[in-house]
Amino acid sequence: MSPTHGAPRPRVRLKVQSLAFGGDGVGRDPQGRVVLVPNTTPGDEVEVVIVQEKKGHARGEIARLICPSPSRVTPPCPLFVAGCGGCQWQQVGISAQRAAKEDVVRRALRHVTDDVEPMRAPSPEYNWRRRARLHFRRVGDGPAIVGYAMRRSHRLIDVGTCPQLEKPLDRALVAIRHGLASSLEGAGEIDLLLGGRGDVQAVVRGHGVREMAEHARSLLGREGIVSVALWDKDGQETIGTPVIDLADDPLPFLARADVFAQVSAAGNAELRRLVAMACGDLSGHDVLELFAGSGNFTRDLGLAKAVTSIEEAPMARELGLRNLSLRGLEERVDFIGDRVERALLSMTRASHRFDVVVLDPPRTGLPPGLADLLAALSPARIVYVSCDPPTLARDLIALAAAGPFRTEKATPVDLMPQTYHVEAVATVVRHS
Repeated sequence: MSPTHGAPRPRVRLKVQSLAFGGDGVGRDPQGRVVLVPNTTPGDEVEVVIVQEKKGHARGEIARLICPSPSRVTPPCPLFVAGCGGCQWQQVGISAQRAAKEDVVRRALRHVTDDVEPMRAPSPEYNWRRRARLHFRRVGDGPAIVGYAMRRSHRLIDVGTCPQLEKPLDRALVAIRHGLASSLEGAGEIDLLLGGRGDVQAVVRGHGVREMAEHARSLLGREGIVSVALWDKDGQETIGTPVIDLADDPLPFLARADVFAQVSAAGNAELRRLVAMACGDLSGHDVLELFAGSGNFTRDLGLAKAVTSIEEAPMARELGLRNLSLRGLEERVDFIGDRVERALLSMTRASHRFDVVVLDPPRTGLPPGLADLLAALSPARIVYVSCDPPTLARDLIALAAAGPFRTEKATPVDLMPQTYHVEAVATVVRHS
């Protein structure tokens, strides 16, 4: 429930004790009730206006910063101060951010493992984002607003430049806004992807965007832009090259702005390293990979005796097949285009067995029943890459219940500084 309309909202004084997954600071009011307060830092003493009350906790907003925490810093981005939702923690010093994320992972996994390694921090504090999704909306006669949603709102804030983007991608954003904003109609999305050699691809989705082909064509060659794909309800048109090279390997790794790729190049390199270490020596082993995407981890599994990779999305699988072919792995990897639930059910019925399983599911984690299907495949080791600690904990508990598995360790990785997001690589082993 919320405070009664028209009645004065209650105020409480509290000290922020920690940061929650989701971004809010966590404190307790004088009665001991948990109060969630955005834009705070552990150690802040604040006066808070209660804006929402629920069973067991409340949500508040800062009315007055009484005593700032030593970990509080001045946000460098004026859009963050104005309420941009692209970041949540610019007011928190980077050391405190990383400590908070490590604590989030430890607390989430406290029932499955005591071995949570120290936070890995491969990404720089700013200018780390090689991939971004912005929204656009046009209201009235002026150019469309292009930017991110405001915090806890569907309103958009106009983003002319963003300190999270790698600098070449930020320059490309400026060019795209200049070239397209006056022509965009209605509402939609713009996906941006930066390749490893400075190439930029944009995908624009919305009503009637294919009518903007000439405007899009005029962007080619400006600020590294090599491709603009236009998607509307009637189809798609790609102007320029359909794929770009992330160039994070000696061999090309092909990607598209509308197919998932990790947002930080340095962060992804650390994830790949951790997954390879968790897998161990794969020679002579049969490996199963779930949610394979375009082959980000698949390319590192080539020393195994055999690899079976599963990916449902046709566009991602097509890229994955091309990336494997560039490495001469197309004959060693069976890249299956199917839903993981259906593929695993077929494998269990056929009594397949695998030595190692690698999985990188979406934020929602494993679909219901998948832990039981994985247990039936009798792997000795499962390597789970997660972007959601609570979901990871749920799935690790389900795996322990489905078979003789225990979580050996987990390693948190800070790919996305200034946000609450945190990755983790968990190693699960089968025990007798």
